[in-house]
Amino acid sequence: MEVVNDATSRPTVGQLCGSVIPCTVGHVKILVTGATGYIGSRLAVQQADAGDTVHILYRSRQKAAAVAHPNIVGFPGSILDSDSVRAAMKGCRRVFHVAAVTSMWEPDSRVYHQTNVEGTETVLRAAMECGVERVVFTSTAGVFGPSLDGPVDEHHVRWLPPFSDYDRTKMLAEEKVLKYVSLGLDTVIVNPTRVFGPSGNNKLATLNGFIKMYIEGRWLLLPGNGRWIGNYVYIDDVTLGHRLAMESGRCGERYLLGGANLSYLDFFDLIGRDTGNPRFLMPVPLAAMLLFARLQIVKTRLSGSPPLLTPAWARRIGHDYVISSDKAGEELGYSPRPIDECLSETVRWIRESDG
Repeated sequence: MEVVNDATSRPTVGQLCGSVIPCTVGHVKILVTGATGYIGSRLAVQQADAGDTVHILYRSRQKAAAVAHPNIVGFPGSILDSDSVRAAMKGCRRVFHVAAVTSMWEPDSRVYHQTNVEGTETVLRAAMECGVERVVFTSTAGVFGPSLDGPVDEHHVRWLPPFSDYDRTKMLAEEKVLKYVSLGLDTVIVNPTRVFGPSGNNKLATLNGFIKMYIEGRWLLLPGNGRWIGNYVYIDDVTLGHRLAMESGRCGERYLLGGANLSYLDFFDLIGRDTGNPRFLMPVPLAAMLLFARLQIVKTRLSGSPPLLTPAWARRIGHDYVISSDKAGEELGYSPRPIDECLSETVRWIRESDG
């Protein structure tokens, strides 16, 4: 590498821009923002392997080195700086805007809005100025909220306010996307669920970290009674979904990129089978999780160390998130791999990474 308002209740955006861009991914010049992060690093390297010239924007030279590749060209800067965004975007036909603050807690909560909302607008504005053909924007399934009377799909109307700054600012960022779609910028939104699996950077991103702790016997807790359902998706399915959205997605539309709907009991049971060492997990009621989270906030205020859990995320955990990716399947040809195969590969990768 060379180092140099509730969005879910809106009208159907396909009415604003219903086109499908005829593009073949590979052997073009693209920009990937967030390429030093978890999903972005995997996507950038895969695009470079496919023959694209991939521009990346980085703040840390050390993190940028982790995605070194002959087809990757690095540009120092930030999505908050319009000049550095335009410099990295110059000559690019397509943009994957993956960069975001995804953490559970930040010392200054304003960073969520600055990066996820203002930064997104900076990228979208630059894309219009640079004549980019298409932008694929990485949002989150969290903008749709919990499921209630069946699986959540792209028509789901959120029935609870957002639990976290991350979900809230991603909802606002999607509104920014709609604004630029109405101005003529061809943009597609993808909404991944709970992502796990190998990647060059942030290898212990949230789910991978829990899997690693379970393997080592350091994770012994079961949220609630273990029957709350979440949707779990392998990282390579997510990056493939990004590429399919770039190729076949309809302008202004959202696509949920999910995998398997599993309870916590089933999720950890699959990991136990892969490790050959299933573990007893102690159920922790929601009230106990909330108390623990509040104590963590007190500890953070006294010591400055990040909390292991916040009240917002404890409340978020206590719901079902049953997701349907049928729209992505029908319109993009998206088909996630079997969850047991993906977890087996992840367990093997974690063990090999530990040497």
